[in-house]
Amino acid sequence: ECIFEFSMDWERIHFPETCRAVDIIIGVDEAGRGPVLGSLVYAAAFWPASEDEAIRKLGFDDSKQLKEGERDKLFTLIRSHPSVGWVIEELTPKYISEEMLRCNPISLNSISYEAVAKMLNIIKNGGIEKKLYGSVEDENNLPNITDIFIDTVGDPEFYKSRLTAALGKDFGKFIIEKKADATYKIVSAASIIAKVTRDTLLKSWEWTESSVTLDKNFGSGYPSDEICQKWYLIQ
Repeated sequence: ECIFEFSMDWERIHFPETCRAVDIIIGVDEAGRGPVLGSLVYAAAFWPASEDEAIRKLGFDDSKQLKEGERDKLFTLIRSHPSVGWVIEELTPKYISEEMLRCNPISLNSISYEAVAKMLNIIKNGGIEKKLYGSVEDENNLPNITDIFIDTVGDPEFYKSRLTAALGKDFGKFIIEKKADATYKIVSAASIIAKVTRDTLLKSWEWTESSVTLDKNFGSGYPSDEICQKWYLIQ
């Protein structure tokens, strides 16, 4: 068994002041679906709609098409930009297994839908995980979500119906497509955040059993990775 706890040099939730009381757009993607090792990490990136054209010119791309150094450089750019926010949701192997092996099992797709709905609610609430009813001024500082771009899991229309049921019909306009991470720069940004976060978490792999001293040269943790394949075969 392994331990993965969100302990990074960056926050799980980052909500820039420039995203308050303005129209914002959101992109959602994940990294680590179907790996041999490591967590499934979801990320939602967002920024003001008025700055979309300028931010898109920064050069974000699908993280799978980028080399590690390129991803790290773009992630540094994301972290330093005053108008780019994000929410990260880590689904550990232990959590996924527990949910899928319950008496009434929950599918991986359903787990994913719930994680995305949770992230979107956090953004809607101005970076707060649980809705707190405060002053009118607090309510006026919340963002207005216009468009949500998502790289689909399963059928896009069914995905949309699940999110609409969880968040309400007036939450925003959902654009859910295959390969959205290569089509929309804001989804590309989310893809980069998710991938860099997952890779960093994987590097901090720890076993709960102190007697286990397995080699950590397991590459990316994906079954298609030759390094991971060799590691798995010799254990």
